[in-house]
Amino acid sequence: MRSINFTRADQVEFKPTDWLIDGWLVKDTLAGLVAPSGACKSFLAIDWACRVATGSLWFGRNVKQGAVFYLAGEGRTGLRKRIAAWERHNGISIEGAPLFLADSLPILCEDYAHVGIINSIEDIAESIFFDSGCDPELIVIDTVARAMGGANENSSEDMGRLIRACDSLRTRWGATVLTVHHTGHDPNNQERGRGSSAYKAALDSEMVIKPGDPDFTLKATKAKDWAEPTPLTLRRVPVEIELPQLDGKILLETSLALHDATGAMVESKRQAAVIEMFRQGKSQREIAEETGTPRTTVQRWLKKAA
Repeated sequence: MRSINFTRADQVEFKPTDWLIDGWLVKDTLAGLVAPSGACKSFLAIDWACRVATGSLWFGRNVKQGAVFYLAGEGRTGLRKRIAAWERHNGISIEGAPLFLADSLPILCEDYAHVGIINSIEDIAESIFFDSGCDPELIVIDTVARAMGGANENSSEDMGRLIRACDSLRTRWGATVLTVHHTGHDPNNQERGRGSSAYKAALDSEMVIKPGDPDFTLKATKAKDWAEPTPLTLRRVPVEIELPQLDGKILLETSLALHDATGAMVESKRQAAVIEMFRQGKSQREIAEETGTPRTTVQRWLKKAA
C-alpha cells in the first residue's frame, strides 16, 4: 500500500497556473470539450492539437509547444484532411512537428487498456525529446462515446473507469488530457455532457460549444482553480485542399478551418504592426521572434501587403 505524506499548510507553496493554451487549457489537467454532433468540436480539438505541436499562437494567445498524441475513433484519414485544411488556412506547416495520430482508439473502460497507449507513447517519447526537446503535452481522446465502447455512459461506475484511465495518461507525463464529448438529446439542456454527472465532476475544466451558422460560441463552464475565460465567437471557414489520388490525379476537396470572429480586429492590428516593423528594416526572423508570430504567417502577411 502506498504511503501518504502530509505537509503543514503554511509550508505548501503557491504555484502559478501553468498554461498550455493561455486562458483555456492548463498543463497537467483533465479537460472536456462538449458540443452537439456536427458542432465543430473535433475541428477545435484539431486546431488546439496543431497549435501545441507547432507552438503557434492561438488567436493571439500564447501556446506551450510540446508533443501531441491524438486518438480518434473515426481513424486517421479524416483527421489528416482536416489538418491539411488547417495548414492551408493558417499558413503553417506541420512538417516535422511532434503531432502523432493513432490508428485506433482503445476501449478505455476495459481494465489496463490505457497501458497500451502509455507503452505506444513511450516507444517514441524518448526520441521525440532528444530530437526536439518536446515532452508529451497534450493527449486528445475523440470521443468519449468511442472510448467507452459498449459501456454505459449513464453509469457512474463505467464513467469512473474512463476517468481513471485518462488520469493515468495525465499523470504519466504531466500532460493535459482533452476529452471530446457529445451533449445529450434534450434541446433545452445543451451545456452538459451526455450521460453520468461523474464526467463533469471529474474534470478540471470544461468548455461547451454553442452551435451557429457560420459562427459558434466557445464558453467555459468549469475552471477548477483559475478564472473562466471570456467566451469566444469562432467561425467555420471552408478551405479547399488538394488530395492526391491513386490514378495520379489531384482531387480538390473542401474541408473546414476556424476563424476567430471576435479577434479579427486584434489580428488586423498585429498584421499592421508586422508590416510596420518590416518597413523599419526588421528581418522576418526578428519580427517573428519579437511578436511571437509564426514566420510563415509573417511571410504571408508581407506578401499580401507587397
